[in-house]
Amino acid sequence: TNTSLEMARYPYSALLDQDDMLTPDALAQVARHISNHPGAEVLYSDEIIIAPGRTDIGPYCKPGWDSELIYGQNYVSHLGVYLTSRLREIGGFRRGFEGAQDYDMLLRFTRGLPPEKIRHLPLTLYQWRSHEGSTASGNEAKSYAAANGTRALEEHLTHTGIQASVENYGTLYHVRYRAPSPMPLVSFIISCGDRPSCCQRLLKALTSLPDYPKVQLCVTHNSDLDSKETDAVKHLRAYWPKSHFMAFAAGTNEAERQNAGAKSALGKILVFLNGNMLPTVWSRGWLSCIAGHLSRPGMGAAGGRILYENGKVYSAGYQLDARGVLFSLFRGVARNSSYFFAQPILARSVRALHPYWLATPAGIFAESGGFNTDVGAAAAIDYCLRLHEASLAVAISPLADFILNDEPPEPSWETEGRVIDPAILKQLCTGHAPYPPRPLAPGTPWGDLNPV
Repeated sequence: TNTSLEMARYPYSALLDQDDMLTPDALAQVARHISNHPGAEVLYSDEIIIAPGRTDIGPYCKPGWDSELIYGQNYVSHLGVYLTSRLREIGGFRRGFEGAQDYDMLLRFTRGLPPEKIRHLPLTLYQWRSHEGSTASGNEAKSYAAANGTRALEEHLTHTGIQASVENYGTLYHVRYRAPSPMPLVSFIISCGDRPSCCQRLLKALTSLPDYPKVQLCVTHNSDLDSKETDAVKHLRAYWPKSHFMAFAAGTNEAERQNAGAKSALGKILVFLNGNMLPTVWSRGWLSCIAGHLSRPGMGAAGGRILYENGKVYSAGYQLDARGVLFSLFRGVARNSSYFFAQPILARSVRALHPYWLATPAGIFAESGGFNTDVGAAAAIDYCLRLHEASLAVAISPLADFILNDEPPEPSWETEGRVIDPAILKQLCTGHAPYPPRPLAPGTPWGDLNPV
């Protein structure tokens, strides 16, 4: 490949495998996009895997550049087009990374590159043949590719000063961020409403984390409780005497309660949780990972997946589709599913987090004015959108799963769609390669995934 790079005579170089296929208009589409975006240094398209005897794989309709998702998989892959001069500047492809040489090159190429120079073409221009021994045929096809990909990612994280370890699952990766030292105090603001008795197991779990003892608890609940719940509050106060328990009139909206809890918090990180949830047994070290995630420059909020009791996803954050409509990612998909090219099990950037599980630096929360009390149940959604306006990132991690103990109601912003300012959504869509209309729910026909 490096020999071919030395022979390249044109400003851009396209990478493809010898047994794959391009659509007839692929290069024309790339040339047109370069003409419209002359500063582009990386361009990539959607792709489809062709496997003998299979018709169920469908196209990979990719998102725009996602600095979180790229740490989980090389979703850029094919068709990839790179500025030839920069390819040469970084030394091309390195020996010792066989099977993951494209991923290693991509991480080095995009290091420090402004996101606007990385362009996604939402068109299926590449057909990737899957056969025995190719990485397209599965994550186990080339074990050496997984090991070399892990090493490439570890070197990249070290070079960029990120304190983290990498766990690989074939050619998929989880980055486990390390909490900064000294460990910052984390304040949990836990919403219990008229059922504070439900949060006892959660409080025990949060105060028993073996790797993260520096926590503070603030529990908000209704003031008008029945005798059972009143006794429960007395018991919780006695068991956790240093914690804050804050009572509110039943009509007080959730944003006001959470803002009050945040004002009483002492932690450098605020974690807003619904009281009727529990961290999963497999999410070891989840708080250290989230604290480490939020210590990175440019991070505004992070959270974990929320699961139903049957292990399927209730919320993995919210994204915008091509129409500018907010939709819930991967709802109803099994937590360990390889659905949609394994994206449900990977960390990723999202437009918003669910209000049941949201962590944010206390300083950023205060500077932003906290939750907006005028948008009802969508206060957390609104907060995340304002973070994006301030050029701060919002991310979801598969290493911090929580399980809901009850079936939740459908949030009003999903059923009514009236509480989010359309102007904000339109602004956020501008300049971002969109998802097709709601592509990430189970059972979506692949024929409906053509970009709008």
